[in-house]
Amino acid sequence: MSWYNIRPKFFQYSQRWAFYTREEVFARAKESAECTHNHPEGIKGAQATALAIFMARNGASIGDIKTAIEMEFGYNIGFTLDELRPEYSWNYPEAALCQGTVPQAIRCVYEATSYEIAFFTPKKFNFTPFPLLFSGTRV
Repeated sequence: MSWYNIRPKFFQYSQRWAFYTREEVFARAKESAECTHNHPEGIKGAQATALAIFMARNGASIGDIKTAIEMEFGYNIGFTLDELRPEYSWNYPEAALCQGTVPQAIRCVYEATSYEIAFFTPKKFNFTPFPLLFSGTRV
């Protein structure tokens, strides 16, 4: 079993424009993550990433995406990057897991004031918001 944060990165590129309903996005994200992760947290990370991309490409605001991810998956995105910076490293609890990177990457996009900031800020934390950036999310 694996719940490491690798699968959401693979899945987002294939599903970005392929599926047209929330249910189909969730089903395909689960299917994609099951073969390598087969763990509820890995599947949850893939589905959260897929939902964020799906909502972004359908014109949802980053605030709506944040709220949906918090409600649907129970991820806490209520912190700020200023609060996260002093404590985040590979020693951070769950830093190599979906639950330790997916909410943080979404927060980076949420706080960004430009594409460049959204692109480079997460690199300082060793995770990537690429799925959201390339999906058309407006920052």
